[in-house]
Amino acid sequence: MSNKIKLKKQNLKFKQFFSQKKIPKYTNHESINQWIYSFFCFFHIERESSQLLFLKVFKFLIVGGIATAISGIIFFLCDTFLRIPVLLSNTIAFCVSVIYNYWASCKYVFVVNKEKSAYRRFFEFLLFALIGYFLSQLLLWIIVDILRWNHMYSWFIATIIVMVFNFITRQIFLEK
Repeated sequence: MSNKIKLKKQNLKFKQFFSQKKIPKYTNHESINQWIYSFFCFFHIERESSQLLFLKVFKFLIVGGIATAISGIIFFLCDTFLRIPVLLSNTIAFCVSVIYNYWASCKYVFVVNKEKSAYRRFFEFLLFALIGYFLSQLLLWIIVDILRWNHMYSWFIATIIVMVFNFITRQIFLEK
């Protein structure tokens, strides 16, 4: 049997499977909902609370990845083209990426607690972003200078730890 026929049979089974099941509405796009639902079925993630947490973490990673890219681009532009000193370039990049990250996290990741004022939510977000920044600096200092580990491994470990810290604090202080 050719690969085209096998693929058509698989697609037909897939369509039949989804036509029999009511697919939860994760997004406003039906095709994305089908893909997400098939992912959860494949990995046997059945509880709705687990599905929602997984989606929140996935969105958090996307928003954080974009914020990191924004920070890197702004740092590069300030440092290379505008010849702004390194620490000031890093500060400018951090400030812009924190503003984007706050906006995107409130809009796409977390269900925001409307009982708090927007200023208070932003202040709490900024406070924990700064704590995360200093935590990453401390971790890098410990891992690189004291333990003498590779710079990239150290950066990766510090990034993972700070990412978990950021997710937990934003979950607690931004959401209802």
